[in-house]
Amino acid sequence: MAQTTLTATCLKGFEDILAAEIQALPNTSHIKKDHQAVVFQTSELKRTIIQANLCLRTAIAVLEPIGQFYVESANELYNQIYEIEWQNYLNSNQTFAIHSTTNSRFFTHSHFVSLKAKDAIVDRFRDQSGARPTVNIENPDLRLHLRIDHRNQCTISRNSSGEPLFKRGYRTRTTKAPLNEVLAAGLVLLTGWQPTTPLIDPMAGSGTIPIEAALLALGIAPGLFRENFGFMDWHDFDEYSFQEIRNQLLTEANQSIAQTDSLPIFGSDSSPIATDIMVENIGQAGLKNKITIQTLPFDQLKAPAQTGTIIMNPPYGERMKKQDIDSFYSMIGDTLKKNFFGFTAWIFSGNPEALKHIKLSSQKQIPLKNGPIDCMYQCYQIYEGSKNN
Repeated sequence: MAQTTLTATCLKGFEDILAAEIQALPNTSHIKKDHQAVVFQTSELKRTIIQANLCLRTAIAVLEPIGQFYVESANELYNQIYEIEWQNYLNSNQTFAIHSTTNSRFFTHSHFVSLKAKDAIVDRFRDQSGARPTVNIENPDLRLHLRIDHRNQCTISRNSSGEPLFKRGYRTRTTKAPLNEVLAAGLVLLTGWQPTTPLIDPMAGSGTIPIEAALLALGIAPGLFRENFGFMDWHDFDEYSFQEIRNQLLTEANQSIAQTDSLPIFGSDSSPIATDIMVENIGQAGLKNKITIQTLPFDQLKAPAQTGTIIMNPPYGERMKKQDIDSFYSMIGDTLKKNFFGFTAWIFSGNPEALKHIKLSSQKQIPLKNGPIDCMYQCYQIYEGSKNN
Protein backbone atom coordinates (compact mmCIF):
# COMPACT_ATOMS: atom_id res chain seq x y z
CA MET A 1 0.00 0.00 0.00
CA ALA A 2 1.31 3.46 -0.93
CA GLN A 3 2.81 5.48 1.87
CA THR A 4 2.44 9.25 2.18
CA THR A 5 4.64 11.49 4.30
CA LEU A 6 3.15 13.97 6.78
CA THR A 7 4.80 16.42 9.17
CA ALA A 8 3.43 17.47 12.55
CA THR A 9 4.98 20.64 13.95
CA CYS A 10 5.43 21.26 17.67
CA LEU A 11 6.99 23.51 20.28
CA LYS A 12 10.69 23.25 21.11
CA GLY A 13 11.30 20.35 23.49
CA PHE A 14 8.10 18.48 22.65
CA GLU A 15 9.50 16.32 19.82
CA ASP A 16 9.75 13.13 21.93
CA ILE A 17 6.24 13.30 23.36
CA LEU A 18 4.73 14.19 19.98
CA ALA A 19 6.53 11.23 18.36
CA ALA A 20 5.03 8.94 21.02
CA GLU A 21 1.55 10.36 20.33
CA ILE A 22 1.94 9.78 16.58
CA GLN A 23 3.07 6.22 17.20
CA ALA A 24 -0.21 5.60 19.01
CA LEU A 25 -2.26 6.63 15.94
CA PRO A 26 -3.42 3.89 13.54
CA ASN A 27 -1.55 3.35 10.25
CA THR A 28 1.55 5.43 11.08
CA SER A 29 5.15 4.31 10.51
CA HIS A 30 8.71 5.57 9.85
CA ILE A 31 8.41 8.18 12.59
CA LYS A 32 11.39 10.55 12.66
CA LYS A 33 12.01 13.53 14.94
CA ASP A 34 13.13 16.81 13.40
CA HIS A 35 13.62 20.34 14.74
CA GLN A 36 10.25 21.33 16.29
CA ALA A 37 8.57 18.71 14.11
CA VAL A 38 7.97 15.00 13.67
CA VAL A 39 7.92 13.47 10.19
CA PHE A 40 6.00 10.23 9.65
CA GLN A 41 4.32 8.10 7.02
CA THR A 42 0.82 6.73 6.68
CA SER A 43 -0.97 4.27 4.44
CA GLU A 44 -4.35 5.98 5.09
CA LEU A 45 -3.71 9.64 4.23
CA LYS A 46 -7.18 11.17 4.63
CA ARG A 47 -8.09 9.25 7.79
CA THR A 48 -4.71 9.90 9.40
CA ILE A 49 -4.97 13.64 8.74
CA ILE A 50 -8.36 13.65 10.47
CA GLN A 51 -7.18 11.50 13.39
CA ALA A 52 -3.99 13.53 13.87
CA ASN A 53 -5.86 16.83 14.01
CA LEU A 54 -8.47 15.50 16.41
CA CYS A 55 -6.22 13.45 18.69
CA LEU A 56 -2.70 14.92 18.93
CA ARG A 57 -2.28 16.95 22.12
CA THR A 58 1.15 18.46 21.42
CA ALA A 59 0.99 19.19 17.67
CA ILE A 60 0.68 22.78 16.44
CA ALA A 61 -0.15 21.83 12.84
CA VAL A 62 -0.33 18.76 10.61
CA LEU A 63 1.23 19.41 7.20
CA GLU A 64 0.93 17.46 3.94
CA PRO A 65 3.92 18.16 1.65
CA ILE A 66 2.89 18.84 -1.95
CA GLY A 67 6.30 19.86 -3.34
CA GLN A 68 9.93 19.34 -2.38
CA PHE A 69 13.00 20.61 -4.22
CA TYR A 70 16.40 22.30 -3.80
CA VAL A 71 16.69 26.04 -4.42
CA GLU A 72 19.60 28.45 -4.40
CA SER A 73 18.06 31.57 -5.92
CA ALA A 74 14.82 33.55 -5.98
CA ASN A 75 14.27 32.57 -9.63
CA GLU A 76 14.65 28.87 -8.83
CA LEU A 77 12.15 29.24 -5.99
CA TYR A 78 9.66 31.02 -8.24
CA ASN A 79 10.01 28.50 -11.08
CA GLN A 80 9.67 25.44 -8.86
CA ILE A 81 6.57 26.81 -7.11
CA TYR A 82 5.10 27.81 -10.49
CA GLU A 83 5.44 24.22 -11.80
CA ILE A 84 3.17 22.76 -9.08
CA GLU A 85 -0.33 21.97 -10.40
CA TRP A 86 -2.08 24.40 -8.09
CA GLN A 87 -5.50 23.79 -9.64
CA ASN A 88 -5.48 20.48 -7.72
CA TYR A 89 -5.53 22.41 -4.45
CA LEU A 90 -7.10 25.78 -5.14
CA ASN A 91 -9.71 27.52 -7.29
CA SER A 92 -9.22 30.98 -8.74
CA ASN A 93 -12.13 32.28 -6.64
CA GLN A 94 -10.61 30.99 -3.38
CA THR A 95 -8.14 32.60 -0.99
CA PHE A 96 -4.80 31.42 0.36
CA ALA A 97 -2.03 32.41 2.76
CA ILE A 98 1.62 31.35 3.02
CA HIS A 99 3.65 31.02 6.22
CA SER A 100 7.38 30.65 5.57
CA THR A 101 10.39 29.72 7.67
CA THR A 102 13.96 29.72 6.40
CA ASN A 103 17.31 28.52 7.70
CA SER A 104 19.22 29.03 4.45
CA ARG A 105 22.13 31.35 3.68
CA PHE A 106 20.54 32.09 0.29
CA PHE A 107 17.19 33.06 1.77
CA THR A 108 17.44 35.14 4.94
CA HIS A 109 13.99 36.77 5.01
CA SER A 110 10.90 34.58 5.37
CA HIS A 111 8.62 37.42 4.21
CA PHE A 112 10.49 37.64 0.90
CA VAL A 113 10.15 33.87 0.45
CA SER A 114 6.38 34.10 1.04
CA LEU A 115 6.02 36.93 -1.48
CA LYS A 116 7.98 35.06 -4.16
CA ALA A 117 5.87 31.92 -3.66
CA LYS A 118 2.67 33.98 -3.73
CA ASP A 119 3.72 35.56 -7.06
CA ALA A 120 4.40 32.13 -8.58
CA ILE A 121 1.00 30.74 -7.56
CA VAL A 122 -0.93 33.81 -8.72
CA ASP A 123 0.98 34.01 -12.04
CA ARG A 124 0.30 30.35 -12.83
CA PHE A 125 -3.46 30.86 -12.39
CA ARG A 126 -3.41 34.12 -14.37
CA ASP A 127 -1.41 32.54 -17.22
CA GLN A 128 -3.72 29.52 -17.46
CA SER A 129 -7.16 31.04 -16.95
CA GLY A 130 -6.88 34.82 -16.64
CA ALA A 131 -8.40 34.62 -13.14
CA ARG A 132 -6.39 34.44 -9.94
CA PRO A 133 -6.92 33.56 -6.27
CA THR A 134 -6.31 36.24 -3.67
CA VAL A 135 -4.35 36.33 -0.44
CA ASN A 136 -6.28 36.36 2.85
CA ILE A 137 -4.02 36.28 5.90
CA GLU A 138 -6.82 36.07 8.50
CA ASN A 139 -9.15 33.37 7.19
CA PRO A 140 -7.89 31.74 3.98
CA ASP A 141 -9.42 28.73 2.24
CA LEU A 142 -5.94 27.19 1.93
CA ARG A 143 -3.05 27.70 4.34
CA LEU A 144 0.36 26.86 2.92
CA HIS A 145 3.54 26.26 4.87
CA LEU A 146 6.89 26.79 3.13
CA ARG A 147 10.16 25.78 4.75
CA ILE A 148 13.72 26.13 3.43
CA ASP A 149 16.26 24.27 5.56
CA HIS A 150 20.02 24.74 5.98
CA ARG A 151 20.65 22.37 3.05
CA ASN A 152 18.49 24.62 0.83
CA GLN A 153 15.80 22.00 0.54
CA CYS A 154 12.44 23.68 0.14
CA THR A 155 9.28 21.91 1.23
CA ILE A 156 5.89 23.43 0.52
CA SER A 157 2.94 21.87 2.31
CA ARG A 158 -0.72 22.47 2.78
CA ASN A 159 -1.67 22.98 6.41
CA SER A 160 -4.47 20.57 7.25
CA SER A 161 -5.07 22.15 10.66
CA GLY A 162 -5.92 25.69 9.62
CA GLU A 163 -5.59 27.72 12.78
CA PRO A 164 -2.96 26.39 15.24
CA LEU A 165 -4.13 23.33 17.15
CA PHE A 166 -3.60 25.03 20.51
CA LYS A 167 -6.82 26.90 19.71
CA ARG A 168 -8.88 24.06 21.16
CA GLY A 169 -12.13 25.99 21.52
CA TYR A 170 -13.07 25.38 25.18
CA ARG A 171 -11.63 28.56 26.70
CA THR A 172 -14.26 31.28 26.83
CA ARG A 173 -12.14 33.61 28.99
CA THR A 174 -8.52 33.75 30.10
CA THR A 175 -6.45 35.43 32.79
CA LYS A 176 -3.37 37.55 32.05
CA ALA A 177 -0.56 35.76 30.17
CA PRO A 178 -2.28 32.35 29.91
CA LEU A 179 -0.44 29.25 28.72
CA ASN A 180 -1.67 27.98 25.39
CA GLU A 181 -3.36 24.59 25.47
CA VAL A 182 -0.64 22.68 23.59
CA LEU A 183 2.02 24.01 25.94
CA ALA A 184 -0.10 23.03 28.95
CA ALA A 185 -0.67 19.50 27.58
CA GLY A 186 3.05 19.11 26.93
CA LEU A 187 3.93 20.23 30.44
CA VAL A 188 1.64 17.51 31.82
CA LEU A 189 3.01 14.81 29.51
CA LEU A 190 6.65 15.68 30.25
CA THR A 191 6.13 14.91 33.94
CA GLY A 192 5.12 11.30 33.27
CA TRP A 193 2.10 11.85 35.54
CA GLN A 194 -0.19 8.85 35.98
CA PRO A 195 -3.90 9.79 36.16
CA THR A 196 -4.50 7.54 39.18
CA THR A 197 -2.34 9.87 41.32
CA PRO A 198 -3.06 13.46 42.42
CA LEU A 199 -2.07 16.38 40.23
CA ILE A 200 -2.10 19.92 41.64
CA ASP A 201 -1.78 23.24 39.85
CA PRO A 202 -1.64 25.81 42.67
CA MET A 203 -1.41 28.81 40.30
CA ALA A 204 -3.91 27.59 37.75
CA GLY A 205 -5.16 30.91 36.36
CA SER A 206 -7.83 30.10 33.79
CA GLY A 207 -7.36 26.36 34.39
CA THR A 208 -5.56 25.24 31.25
CA ILE A 209 -3.16 22.78 32.93
CA PRO A 210 -5.90 21.04 35.01
CA ILE A 211 -8.19 20.88 31.97
CA GLU A 212 -5.52 19.39 29.70
CA ALA A 213 -4.62 16.89 32.46
CA ALA A 214 -8.29 15.89 32.76
CA LEU A 215 -8.69 15.46 28.99
CA LEU A 216 -5.60 13.23 29.05
CA ALA A 217 -6.85 11.22 32.05
CA LEU A 218 -10.25 10.65 30.44
CA GLY A 219 -8.83 9.91 26.99
CA ILE A 220 -10.81 12.77 25.43
CA ALA A 221 -9.49 13.88 22.04
CA PRO A 222 -8.52 17.58 22.34
CA GLY A 223 -9.72 18.45 18.83
CA LEU A 224 -13.36 17.60 19.60
CA PHE A 225 -14.04 21.16 20.76
CA ARG A 226 -13.09 22.74 17.44
CA GLU A 227 -15.60 23.72 14.79
CA ASN A 228 -13.17 23.98 11.88
CA PHE A 229 -9.97 22.49 10.48
CA GLY A 230 -8.09 23.50 7.35
CA PHE A 231 -8.77 20.18 5.58
CA MET A 232 -12.51 20.92 5.65
CA ASP A 233 -11.98 23.48 2.84
CA TRP A 234 -9.90 21.14 0.68
CA HIS A 235 -11.24 19.86 -2.65
CA ASP A 236 -10.71 16.26 -1.52
CA PHE A 237 -12.24 16.62 1.96
CA ASP A 238 -13.68 13.26 3.04
CA GLU A 239 -16.66 14.38 5.09
CA TYR A 240 -17.94 10.83 5.63
CA SER A 241 -14.68 9.72 7.27
CA PHE A 242 -14.51 12.92 9.32
CA GLN A 243 -18.00 12.44 10.75
CA GLU A 244 -17.38 8.73 11.37
CA ILE A 245 -14.09 9.31 13.25
CA ARG A 246 -15.39 12.33 15.16
CA ASN A 247 -18.59 10.57 16.24
CA GLN A 248 -16.61 7.57 17.49
CA LEU A 249 -14.31 9.85 19.52
CA LEU A 250 -17.33 11.73 20.90
CA THR A 251 -18.99 8.48 21.96
CA GLU A 252 -15.79 7.39 23.74
CA ALA A 253 -15.47 10.80 25.43
CA ASN A 254 -19.08 10.80 26.67
CA GLN A 255 -18.73 7.25 28.01
CA SER A 256 -15.50 8.17 29.81
CA ILE A 257 -17.08 11.27 31.38
CA ALA A 258 -20.20 9.36 32.46
CA GLN A 259 -18.14 6.57 34.07
CA THR A 260 -15.90 8.93 36.09
CA ASP A 261 -17.23 10.71 39.18
CA SER A 262 -14.21 12.94 39.76
CA LEU A 263 -10.49 13.01 39.06
CA PRO A 264 -7.59 13.52 41.49
CA ILE A 265 -6.86 16.86 39.78
CA PHE A 266 -6.77 20.06 41.81
CA GLY A 267 -6.69 23.61 40.48
CA SER A 268 -6.36 26.63 42.74
CA ASP A 269 -5.49 30.30 42.50
CA SER A 270 -5.29 33.20 44.91
CA SER A 271 -7.59 35.28 42.67
CA PRO A 272 -11.39 34.76 42.88
CA ILE A 273 -11.65 36.19 39.35
CA ALA A 274 -9.25 33.52 38.10
CA THR A 275 -11.14 30.69 39.79
CA ASP A 276 -14.44 32.00 38.35
CA ILE A 277 -12.87 31.87 34.86
CA MET A 278 -11.48 28.41 35.64
CA VAL A 279 -14.95 27.11 36.60
CA GLU A 280 -16.37 28.52 33.35
CA ASN A 281 -13.67 26.95 31.16
CA ILE A 282 -13.92 23.58 32.94
CA GLY A 283 -17.67 23.61 32.25
CA GLN A 284 -17.08 24.48 28.57
CA ALA A 285 -14.72 21.50 28.33
CA GLY A 286 -17.49 19.19 29.64
CA LEU A 287 -15.56 18.53 32.84
CA LYS A 288 -17.92 19.93 35.46
CA ASN A 289 -17.30 18.35 38.90
CA LYS A 290 -14.30 16.42 37.57
CA ILE A 291 -11.67 18.90 38.90
CA THR A 292 -11.48 20.22 42.48
CA ILE A 293 -11.16 24.02 42.55
CA GLN A 294 -10.08 26.27 45.41
CA THR A 295 -9.47 30.00 45.85
CA LEU A 296 -6.38 30.06 48.06
CA PRO A 297 -2.84 31.45 47.90
CA PHE A 298 -0.21 28.75 47.52
CA ASP A 299 1.25 29.15 51.00
CA GLN A 300 -2.15 28.27 52.52
CA LEU A 301 -2.67 25.19 50.34
CA LYS A 302 -2.47 21.74 51.94
CA ALA A 303 -1.58 18.47 50.23
CA PRO A 304 -4.67 16.33 49.42
CA ALA A 305 -2.62 13.11 49.69
CA GLN A 306 0.78 11.85 50.80
CA THR A 307 2.21 11.88 47.29
CA GLY A 308 1.46 13.33 43.90
CA THR A 309 2.59 15.75 41.19
CA ILE A 310 2.59 19.54 41.31
CA ILE A 311 2.79 21.57 38.10
CA MET A 312 2.96 25.33 38.33
CA ASN A 313 3.61 28.28 36.06
CA PRO A 314 4.36 31.14 38.48
CA PRO A 315 4.66 34.77 37.34
CA TYR A 316 7.93 35.57 35.58
CA GLY A 317 8.13 39.02 37.12
CA GLU A 318 7.52 41.30 34.11
CA ARG A 319 5.10 43.36 36.21
CA MET A 320 6.81 42.90 39.60
CA LYS A 321 9.86 44.43 41.29
CA LYS A 322 12.89 42.14 41.47
CA GLN A 323 12.74 42.03 45.26
CA ASP A 324 9.07 41.02 45.14
CA ILE A 325 9.54 38.28 42.54
CA ASP A 326 12.55 36.85 44.42
CA SER A 327 10.50 36.77 47.64
CA PHE A 328 7.63 35.13 45.79
CA TYR A 329 9.85 32.30 44.50
CA SER A 330 11.38 31.94 47.96
CA MET A 331 7.83 31.45 49.31
CA ILE A 332 7.28 28.71 46.70
CA GLY A 333 10.32 26.80 47.93
CA ASP A 334 9.36 27.23 51.59
CA THR A 335 5.78 26.07 50.97
CA LEU A 336 6.89 23.01 49.01
CA LYS A 337 9.17 21.96 51.89
CA LYS A 338 6.56 22.69 54.55
CA ASN A 339 3.33 21.37 52.99
CA PHE A 340 4.21 19.01 50.14
CA PHE A 341 6.90 16.55 51.17
CA GLY A 342 6.42 13.30 49.28
CA PHE A 343 5.41 15.21 46.13
CA THR A 344 7.23 15.83 42.85
CA ALA A 345 7.05 19.50 41.86
CA TRP A 346 7.53 20.77 38.31
CA ILE A 347 7.99 24.52 37.94
CA PHE A 348 7.83 26.27 34.55
CA SER A 349 9.32 29.74 34.50
CA GLY A 350 10.83 32.33 32.19
CA ASN A 351 12.87 33.83 35.04
CA PRO A 352 16.01 31.73 35.66
CA GLU A 353 17.28 34.11 38.35
CA ALA A 354 14.05 33.88 40.32
CA LEU A 355 14.15 30.07 40.13
CA LYS A 356 17.37 30.13 42.19
CA HIS A 357 15.37 31.52 45.13
CA ILE A 358 13.36 28.30 45.40
CA LYS A 359 16.53 26.93 47.05
CA LEU A 360 15.87 23.30 46.25
CA SER A 361 18.01 20.99 44.13
CA SER A 362 16.34 20.25 40.81
CA GLN A 363 16.54 16.70 39.46
CA LYS A 364 15.79 17.68 35.89
CA GLN A 365 15.87 20.86 33.79
CA ILE A 366 14.14 21.01 30.39
CA PRO A 367 14.65 24.15 28.24
CA LEU A 368 11.35 25.19 26.61
CA LYS A 369 9.68 28.33 25.29
CA ASN A 370 6.50 30.19 26.16
CA GLY A 371 5.91 32.17 22.98
CA PRO A 372 9.12 34.18 22.48
CA ILE A 373 10.25 33.74 26.11
CA ASP A 374 13.03 31.26 26.89
CA CYS A 375 11.85 29.15 29.82
CA MET A 376 13.09 26.35 32.06
CA TYR A 377 10.94 23.47 33.28
CA GLN A 378 12.52 22.19 36.50
CA CYS A 379 11.68 19.09 38.53
CA TYR A 380 12.08 18.89 42.31
CA GLN A 381 11.61 15.87 44.57
CA ILE A 382 10.25 17.15 47.89
CA TYR A 383 11.50 14.99 50.76
CA GLU A 384 10.54 15.43 54.39
CA GLY A 385 13.14 17.73 55.89
CA SER A 386 14.37 18.93 52.46
CA LYS A 387 17.31 21.20 53.05
CA ASN A 388 18.32 24.34 51.26
CA ASN A 389 21.23 24.17 48.84
